[in-house]
Amino acid sequence: MIKEYCNILKNYYSVIHKDKKKLYPYYAGYICNIIVELIIPICVANITEKLTGSYFVAAIVCVFLLLFLNVLNSLLSFIDMHFYAKFFKANYISLYKQVINKIYDFDEEYKKTFSTGKLLNSLTSDVVNIGEMADNILTISLNIIKWFIILIYFSKISIVLALGVMLLNVVYITLSNYLNNKSVSNYLEQRKHNDSLISLINQTLLGLKDVKTMNFSSDLNKKYNAIYKKWGQAYFDKRRFYIYRVTFLKIMLELIKCAIYIYCIIAITKDNMSIGTLLLIISYYTSFFSASSTIMSCAASMKEENVSLVRIKEILDYGQNIQYENKIIKDIEGVIEFRNVSFSYNEKKLLKNISFTINSNKITAIIGENGSGKTTILNLILRLYFPSKGSIYLDNKNILNIKLDSYLNNISVLNQDTYLFNLSIRDNFNLINKDKRVQERICKLVGIDKFIKNLPKGYNTVISENSTNISGGQKRLLSLARTLMKDSKILLFDEITSSLDMDITKQVINVLNKLKENHTIIIVTHKKELMDIADETIKLCK
Repeated sequence: MIKEYCNILKNYYSVIHKDKKKLYPYYAGYICNIIVELIIPICVANITEKLTGSYFVAAIVCVFLLLFLNVLNSLLSFIDMHFYAKFFKANYISLYKQVINKIYDFDEEYKKTFSTGKLLNSLTSDVVNIGEMADNILTISLNIIKWFIILIYFSKISIVLALGVMLLNVVYITLSNYLNNKSVSNYLEQRKHNDSLISLINQTLLGLKDVKTMNFSSDLNKKYNAIYKKWGQAYFDKRRFYIYRVTFLKIMLELIKCAIYIYCIIAITKDNMSIGTLLLIISYYTSFFSASSTIMSCAASMKEENVSLVRIKEILDYGQNIQYENKIIKDIEGVIEFRNVSFSYNEKKLLKNISFTINSNKITAIIGENGSGKTTILNLILRLYFPSKGSIYLDNKNILNIKLDSYLNNISVLNQDTYLFNLSIRDNFNLINKDKRVQERICKLVGIDKFIKNLPKGYNTVISENSTNISGGQKRLLSLARTLMKDSKILLFDEITSSLDMDITKQVINVLNKLKENHTIIIVTHKKELMDIADETIKLCK
C-alpha cells in the first residue's frame, strides 16, 4: 500500500512541477492549524479540571484561551483555503495549457488511440480531479503526524492503551484500504463508460441530420441504454463499498469507544484517573480515528484522482522518447525529396520503397486510384505520419530534424476535409493572418470576396458549427483563401476543386499558375483539368 501511494506522489509532483511552489504557503498554514486543533482538547480538559477544583478565575482564563484558539483555527482555515484556491486556479490553467499544447503535437496514428469522449473527459473531469489531489496528499500527511502525537500521549497514560489503539488502527486501515480498492476498481469502469457516453453524444451531434432523416433514434437509444446500464452498475458497486466503509467500520469504532469509556470510568472510581483526563482520552480517541477516517477518505479520493492522473500523464508523456535535432530553417528553396520511403497503415502497406523529387516553382500533381496513398504522401510531408522506412528531405535536410514549428511555418495545406471554426469569417482568417488588407486581397484573388461582402454582416458573419450556413463550394473557397493567407513557400492541395463548378475551377487554375512562380505546389487530384496544368506528375499504383 505504501509503495502504491509513493508512486502516486511521484507521478503527481512530476505533472504539477511547474506549480508546486504555490503549495508551500498552503502547507505551512495547514501544519499550524493541525497544531492548534491538538491544543484545543487540552484547553477543554483544563477548563473541566479547574471547575472541578473550584478554580473559577483560572477556568475563565482557559475559556478566553479556548476562544482565541478557535478564532485562530478559523483564521488559519481561511488562509489555507485562500492559498489553496490560488494554487488550484494556477494548476488548472497550467494543466489545460499543457494538455492542449500536447494535443497539437499528436500525429494521426497516436490521435486514433484516444476516443473523443476520453479526450473531452480528460479536459474536464480529469484536470479538475488532479487539482484537488494536493489537498488530499497534505491532509493524509498531517493526519499521520496527528496519529503519532496522540499515540505518544496515550503511551504516557498507558502502554496497553496505546498498543490497543494502534492495533485497532491497523485493522481499520487494512479493512478500509480493501474497500477503497474495490470502490476504485468500479470507479475505473464507471469512467470508461462515461468516456463511451460522451463519445456517443459527440457522434450523435455530428450525425444528427442522419439520425433525424433516417429515423434510427430508437436503435441509437438502445446503445445509450446499454451504456447507462453499465455506468449505473459500476456506480452502484463503487458506492456500495464506500457505504460499507463509512457505516460498518464506524460501528466497530463506536464499540471500542464504549469499551474505553468503561475502562476510564473504572480508573476514575479507583482514583487512578481524573475526569479531565477521561475527557482528553475520549477527545483524542475521537480525533485519532477521525484522522484515520479522513486519511482513508482522502486515500479513496487519491486513488480515484490517480485514474485521472494516469490519463493526463499518458497525454503529457507523448513524444518524450522522440528525439530530433530541432533545427530552425529560413529562406528555403522548397525542394522535397522522398528517399526509399515505405509506409504501412493497419498492417496494410500503402507505400513501398518510393523515391521522387518535387521541385520548387512548379506544380506537381500526385495521381492514382483511391487507396493508392496519394493523401498519405501529403500527411507524411506534414509529419502527421512517420515513414516506417526511408526518409523525407526538405532542401537536403531530413524533415524530422527540423523544429516542427519552423518546418510547418513554411508549409500551408488545403485538406480534403477542411474545418472552419464556429467564429466569424474575419476571426477564422485572423487565426492565420490578422492583416485585413491581405485577407481581402486574397479573397478577391480566389473569387470569394464578393460573396462575403454580400452577406448581412460581411466579414463579421459567423460560420455555424460544421459550416451549415454556407454551401460546400463557398466553404471550399473560404478554406482556400485561409490557406493562402499563411504565405508559405510550400503549398499542398488535396482535391482543391472539390465542390467547385467549372467556372470557379478555371479561376482556381489561374490562381495556381500565378502561385507557382514563387512556390512549390503539390496537388492531389483525379481531375483532368488539374493534371493538364501540372509541370510534373507522380503516379501511384496500388
